[in-house]
Amino acid sequence: MKCIICDNTKFEQIHIYTIPDEYEKFMGIKDVDRDWIRCMQCGHYQQDRNYPLAKLEKIYEDGYRSFEFRHETIQQAYNKVVEIPDNENSQRCEWFIDNIGKVKTILDFGSGLGLFPEFLANRRYDITCVEINKHSKEFIEYSLKIPCYKSMPASRFDVITLVHVLEHIENPVEFLTLLNTDKIFVEVPDAVEFELLDKNHDDFNSCHCHFFTRNSLEALLKMSGYEVTAEHDIHYKQRNLSRILMIAVKQQ
Repeated sequence: MKCIICDNTKFEQIHIYTIPDEYEKFMGIKDVDRDWIRCMQCGHYQQDRNYPLAKLEKIYEDGYRSFEFRHETIQQAYNKVVEIPDNENSQRCEWFIDNIGKVKTILDFGSGLGLFPEFLANRRYDITCVEINKHSKEFIEYSLKIPCYKSMPASRFDVITLVHVLEHIENPVEFLTLLNTDKIFVEVPDAVEFELLDKNHDDFNSCHCHFFTRNSLEALLKMSGYEVTAEHDIHYKQRNLSRILMIAVKQQ
């Protein structure tokens, strides 16, 4: 296995899992040998597993937001977040608005509950969503009244936003180079969480492929043809979560 950032093959083993987590159980994966490892050259964290990630991918289309898996409806999950004063989404959005510059059309990829695009739509940005989960897609279209596609539309956008997307993708460089925009906004889990959270915390779940440091995320964006113009470390106190936010523009 090679580090996606620097191609190094020497790693430090951080967390070891031999019992399926809730995502693996839901997908019927029983024999698990999965590790979080840290690159000893650049410090990037990635996950090594004894089964192909493709075995988990269908959970995004159906199970990820289903009542069967979450034991709550999307509306209930949405209400739970918006009722929190100064919640994660409002903090994220305020930083985004303060730093994104002059843009109008925004494509939000992997929209989840639709909280981020809804906030921006209420600030009069022209928002389009992409969400492969059928429950989320329906909620965004019919409850939040925001256009939502299952796959990337051909249109060009002023900015594409990727909130908790890159950590789910095995080859994020390939993904980023295909985006039809000159500006991106990214939020990912901060690798500092390995020092702060229990090894069985949901942030270390089987669906995640990567954890980033500021340096490794900036290096990834540079490899993908982007230059970082704004960055921010943030700690969401309500759930004790640490995140890295970056805005980057395509290199000319």
